[in-house]
Amino acid sequence: MSLPVGCTFNMRVALDHEAMFLCLSLCVVMTSWRCHEHCAELVGIRRSVARFVDELIDMQLGAHDAVCGLVAEPIGAVSGVVLRVATVHGVDLLYEALKLSGMLNEAHLKAAVLHCMLDCADQRMKKWDGTYLWRRWPVGMLSICVERLMKNWEVLYNRYFMFAYPFNTPRRIEELAELARALLKNVEALERCILNCVVPDAEGEGAPTFGPKLVNELLDCVRQKLGKKAVYCVNWQILPSASAATKIFAELKKGNAVAVGFAEGYGCEPPFVETRSLEEFVEKLWSRCRQ
Repeated sequence: MSLPVGCTFNMRVALDHEAMFLCLSLCVVMTSWRCHEHCAELVGIRRSVARFVDELIDMQLGAHDAVCGLVAEPIGAVSGVVLRVATVHGVDLLYEALKLSGMLNEAHLKAAVLHCMLDCADQRMKKWDGTYLWRRWPVGMLSICVERLMKNWEVLYNRYFMFAYPFNTPRRIEELAELARALLKNVEALERCILNCVVPDAEGEGAPTFGPKLVNELLDCVRQKLGKKAVYCVNWQILPSASAATKIFAELKKGNAVAVGFAEGYGCEPPFVETRSLEEFVEKLWSRCRQ
């Protein structure tokens, strides 16, 4: 059995036969390849290029989330157990695999960036945001994904690869960031991509209109803008951020009224939002975050 593409160069992952099988057989297909190819075509990338990159990232590299910046964790495995010892950065795994395939060029790198952006969108719709904000502000939400991917790549490099790492990872991360920023300029094409393909796919797989973690994220956004501590009053009950978000989401989902303010000392400030609608809650906090 031959090693997966990403395991063939000098900084390869240490794999036994079981881990090698997992690396070959696990396919992390998030947003469908049909969507990837459709969206790639909308922004001027050939379908064949998108298909090659999809197969490379999802089926051959065996480290999808690290390659796509969906986690800031090192790549490494022994007996199928992921180690906290960095063997290769996800960006370098991508570059070296494309180089070995003779496909290290702008078109394939751009397709790889788009692939990761769309998978981030899919993940956020299903686990964090739900689909409501993506229908309202698709390209803006996609830009948040780009920020997250770049941050995770940079965190991984700065945390594990500060000393004599052999690849020029920071330059590669910046190159991918430039390609992502260029893709985001295709506003009309990306809106069609998200609204006509990615959102319907997510909703078809049961993604909620609102995700419970979205409440926590919006609360934290408002808190940071106002310079407040992460302690809230929900219907005049003092709660830490995670508990507050859980209570707010549960009450609004049942149609109950909530009043949300910040805790100050042993008391509560006046509410900054009062509503019994998830839609109104999201809209009010989202407008504050965008100011």
